[in-house]
Amino acid sequence: PICLSEVTEKKMGPETSFVIGWPTTNYVVTFSSADVKERCLSALLWHINAVKQNEYLKNLTLQILVLDADNCSSTTAVSVSNVETAEGVMKKTLLQLGLPGRTSDHHLWVISGKDEPAYPLIGHEHPFSIALNCLRDSADQHQGTNNNTLLADGTEASILDQLPKEKQCQFVLKPRLQAPTRLRRESLQKHTR
Repeated sequence: PICLSEVTEKKMGPETSFVIGWPTTNYVVTFSSADVKERCLSALLWHINAVKQNEYLKNLTLQILVLDADNCSSTTAVSVSNVETAEGVMKKTLLQLGLPGRTSDHHLWVISGKDEPAYPLIGHEHPFSIALNCLRDSADQHQGTNNNTLLADGTEASILDQLPKEKQCQFVLKPRLQAPTRLRRESLQKHTR
């Protein structure tokens, strides 16, 4: 319900609507009644949970670039599970680094590894799934296929590290107070110490 306003400008009520997306493209789904919405959402969440329980790879270590208010940066490795949301990853990163503040004071962004600007995450997304989607896209491009290669043998983590930096998915944690600048991989590399 919190992220409805971040996905659409239309006034949608959380009683009959919810946000759905994969991995970073979001849509608002609206139902005829609150009861229908709750039944559909419950069934959807049950199926998502069942699939996540059966995933072979359940954890990845993500490198998160952390920018402070002065645009100084550092990088930290954060272990992320397949069920953690962007909000949870922000909280874990802040705790791990001993940074003050609440998750609402920060924003997690992602650069997909394609030639696209950084994309701010709302909070409900799963960074684990975003990273694997980037990896699969990169593997498909590298192999010259477009078959959404499934790397189910646990090679994702090692391949993720072996991809050229410009093909890797990059997560950036920064204070919300900063103006939403158009982040690109090249500009981030200039500020890294």
